[in-house]
Amino acid sequence: MPFEYSCFISFRHSKHKLLQKFVENIYDHLSTFLSVYKKNVFLDRESLKNGDLLNESIAFNLCHSAFMVMIYTPDYLDENHTWCAREYKAMLRLEQERLKLWTSNYDRNHGLIIPIIYSQYGPLLSELKERLFIDFSKLMMTKPKYAQTKSFHQELFNLAETINERCDKLNYLGDLCKDCDNFTLPEENEIKLWIKSKSLQSKKQPLPRQ
Repeated sequence: MPFEYSCFISFRHSKHKLLQKFVENIYDHLSTFLSVYKKNVFLDRESLKNGDLLNESIAFNLCHSAFMVMIYTPDYLDENHTWCAREYKAMLRLEQERLKLWTSNYDRNHGLIIPIIYSQYGPLLSELKERLFIDFSKLMMTKPKYAQTKSFHQELFNLAETINERCDKLNYLGDLCKDCDNFTLPEENEIKLWIKSKSLQSKKQPLPRQ
């Protein structure tokens, strides 16, 4: 059974209109580019609107997604709002299991989580930069109409092409969604301890250069 979604967009829900618009622009671009290949993109606000049981709904849709596109903001990891951290840790678990079946070193090394960096601060930043990632932090600071720029369009077009190609490769590995009915997110208490440990580690590291 192929993946229902080519990618799951994970982001911190915010009242800030700039971030809301950024998330919508990412979703709109990827959805448009991937629709050519008849592939869907999942944005977790759909579950919120439908009023589903969030734990089960998010776990189910994440498991049925080939990739996670992670919109990384400084508050992505927050002890008081743990949804993003739980999604990230759950996808790490899926990634570990699914990559065992992949023979390509390139695909294994780049993984199934693709960060889009909104800001150059936060406890996961150095870890995420070891992956295939897109950094829009400077573009956000210098171009108010960033969504109309050629670089924004081209980066997301390239990302969609990569997701499409690698999603097809994953589908050839067999039914990777067969156990999704039993897939769950990590418990909140477990995640809070993990967030604390990450925060402590980041405080020992120097701030990244711009």
